Amino acid sequence: MENPIVMLKLVTGEVVMGKLKEESGETTTLLKPMTLMLDPMQGGVGMIPYDAIYTQEEPEEVTWREGVIMHEMKVHPQFEEAYIKQVTGIETESVKEIIV
Repeated sequence: MENPIVMLKLVTGEVVMGKLKEESGETTTLLKPMTLMLDPMQGGVGMIPYDAIYTQEEPEEVTWREGVIMHEMKVHPQFEEAYIKQVTGIETESVKEIIV
């Protein structure tokens, strides 16, 4: 699979999803990274572009040093579909049923 969607837990506590561009022993680069955020008002999880709160921009890619990444997590299919919808606007049937 070219550029699989991965989920990273950072030492800052942030959870970031994106398409894996490159992974070496020293760095990991994600395309279109999104930060997952709890939404207590809706009782779910939302996604915003990584660092958008601070920069007001949507980065095309971000590279992290391996010491900043705690671990890589398995991406649940529903999160993967929601990420694709957020980044591309393409919505699948299962996302319509899950995301309100």
